[in-house]
This record gives sequence, structure tokens and C-alpha cells, in this order.
Amino acid sequence: MYGDTLRYDVLSKNFYKTDEWNAISTAPFLKYGKIKNLKTNHPGEVMATSRELYLDLMKKTLSFFLWPEPPQPFENISLRRSWFTRLLLGAVSKILLKFKLRMMVTRKFSDHQRAEGLVWPGYADTMIGLKRLDNLQSCVETVIKENIPGDLIETGVWRGGACIFMKAILKAYEITDRKIFVADSFEGLPAPWTIKSFF
Repeated sequence: MYGDTLRYDVLSKNFYKTDEWNAISTAPFLKYGKIKNLKTNHPGEVMATSRELYLDLMKKTLSFFLWPEPPQPFENISLRRSWFTRLLLGAVSKILLKFKLRMMVTRKFSDHQRAEGLVWPGYADTMIGLKRLDNLQSCVETVIKENIPGDLIETGVWRGGACIFMKAILKAYEITDRKIFVADSFEGLPAPWTIKSFF
């Protein structure tokens, strides 16, 4: 390699010379979780760190961004249908299962929909999308950088992808003195209350 190799520091959001660590510019490194310029032989280009690559891979894996959405069993996505339709489809599904057959539904989502968290994925561990995972990463890294004390919690976990990602961030930064808490009612929100409900 010739010239100065530049490194992007995700905490300060700056580029630094590897040998001097002097900030020389500010620019976004990730777009929809996609890392650019992984290797370089030219001055002025970015070399991704193993931490950045690991966290990017975690985001894409937890959001199922690396693969197309596979077909889903029809009964898994029929909750929005009327009770009669669900009953009928349930009966048909049971009959088909006796013959080792199953009704499947194919759903196609764009990269934009998945990155924004606009879809309800069938196989992902998180539904929040890559952009919100980027935001979560930024928040946790700010807590680390500014030495803000305390543990982390996800409230409303669905399949737990966001708390898995928070644990991955702590692991990537070799932090062992913080805990991840997971909280969910698994029953939805309680009915709203009014003043009258107390009297």
C-alpha cells in the first residue's frame, strides 16, 4: 500500500489517518447497511474494520436482508381474514397436511421496504429494518463513547432481533459489564383507561 490509509471511526463519524488518527473529514459510511470500499490500495479510500463488517453482517442477518423472502404457510398470514375464512382455511390446511401438502404464499419486498422496516417479514428476527438498526447502533455507540452508565432494554421484542443486535454491539466493543433486558407483554397493549374507570 502506498500513501495514507484512512479509517472510518463509527463513534465519532470521522475519517482518520491510521498512523496519526487526525480527523480529516466527516461523511456517512453506511447506506442501508451496505459497506462501501472494503479494501483499498489508493490513498483517500476507506478500509472497513472487522467490527464494522461484523455489525453490518449482524444487521443484514437479523433483518433477513441477505436473502429473498421465502414462501410462508398460508395459515401464518391469514390472521387479518374473517373468522369464517380462517376456519375454512384451517380445515383445508389440515386435510392437505394429511397428504403432506401445504398451501404457501409468496410475498416479494423491495430492498427499500426492507431497509425502512415497512413490511412484516416472515423469517427475520426483527421487523424494524436496516435504517432503524443503524439508529440503534448509533445510540448504543453513543452510550459507549460518552460512558453513560446503565444497562440496555428492549420493550416490545417480537422475535428479539434488536436486543440480539444490542448484545452484538456490546460484544464487538468487548463490553462485559452491561446487561440486556427484554420486556414484552406478549398480549398486546392493555385497554386504555379513563378517570371514570377509577370511580
